[in-house]
Amino acid sequence: MPSLPSEYYIRRSVPFQMINGVGKGLRTLGLRWPKLEPDHLIQSAKRRTGIELEIPSLREHLDRLLYSLEQEARPNTFGRLAAQNFISRMIAGRLRMEDHLRRHPEVPAEEEVRKPVFILGLPRTGTTILHALLAQDPANRSPRCWECLEPYPVPQPETYETDPRIEQVRSEFEQFFKLVPDFQKMHHMEANTPQECISIHALDLQSYQFLAQYNLPSYLEWLNSKDMADQYRFHKRVLQYLQSGGVRGERWLLKTPVHLPYLQYLFQVYPDAQIIMTHRHPFKIVASVSSLMSSVRSVYTDRQDVAATAREQLEMWSSYLNRFVEQRGRYREQADQFCDLFFGDFIRDPIAAVKQVYDHFGWTLSAEALSRMRQYMKDNPRDKHGRHTYTLDQFGISREEVAEYYHTYLEYLEMEGIAE
Repeated sequence: MPSLPSEYYIRRSVPFQMINGVGKGLRTLGLRWPKLEPDHLIQSAKRRTGIELEIPSLREHLDRLLYSLEQEARPNTFGRLAAQNFISRMIAGRLRMEDHLRRHPEVPAEEEVRKPVFILGLPRTGTTILHALLAQDPANRSPRCWECLEPYPVPQPETYETDPRIEQVRSEFEQFFKLVPDFQKMHHMEANTPQECISIHALDLQSYQFLAQYNLPSYLEWLNSKDMADQYRFHKRVLQYLQSGGVRGERWLLKTPVHLPYLQYLFQVYPDAQIIMTHRHPFKIVASVSSLMSSVRSVYTDRQDVAATAREQLEMWSSYLNRFVEQRGRYREQADQFCDLFFGDFIRDPIAAVKQVYDHFGWTLSAEALSRMRQYMKDNPRDKHGRHTYTLDQFGISREEVAEYYHTYLEYLEMEGIAE
């Protein structure tokens, strides 16, 4: 079976290994700890918040997620604890948010979301650094990591940079990095950085965030088969909630590769959306994303099939790109709402790429914003948190297979004149 060298599995601390050891001991006694049961998690969140509110769709999503976690993911004890804590937190956050909106029904009617910007593109195509770079402009309002994890109360302008939730989340991250010292080499996390839309989706328990941590085939199949209009309506509801306290920009700046197959739903809810699509040759993406996923999942399970993870990534992102290409063809009359960036051009000159985006959409790039972007690039050089090399061969995938799976996308790049 193909496997990655040991250095690609994230190093575990002694306390981490002790947690897993306790879990193994309990399993020998026939005990599964901690509990991953829907009623237990919902009641725990209700006790935590003091809010007795029923959200039927959330229960359905929870049942789907927990079934896949228990039957397919094979989580270790740390993985079970992480799932229990995160899911409980998302349910509690959702209850608090919905309770607030129930008490303030005027919010969705009064809060307008105009011309939001969505950064799309496969993982490992520069979307994260582009997102962070554009977020240096105060005109671009991105959801922050802390406000996705702890959305209540509504963020306020006067405390937005000093909110105690920032320090709370920062402290939690520090504890996590002590348990898993090398995690930031694979996936950088900070409490106050711009966050992906998958964290917004997580509040509805329909999110790729869970798939990034665990192997959940039936959960993924369920997500891929769904009409996602409701999810995008929920996404907008969260944005309206977050901005209702007064923390606004000229536009929302949003990002996740998982928007790729859902362009039709995105435009259904946000007809004036502006799309930045990043491109990179799939040969260079598949090995990179497979390495990332294998490394991250290695924290949460002791029984990962690296080849199966890579195969999942090969097929899933190919399918998502095919759906994107097909759906984008429907919006040719809205070509000015799309801006294409190639990874190579962005890496060679990030600031020039940013100016291309601003010129395309007719935004004003202030001297202050440009200065902040330049400083950000200086403070965050590429591979700041470590660099890894990997090849398709390590995952049992050939270049011929990649070319076959991604031929629709490669033909699209050639037809549109987008080339490296």
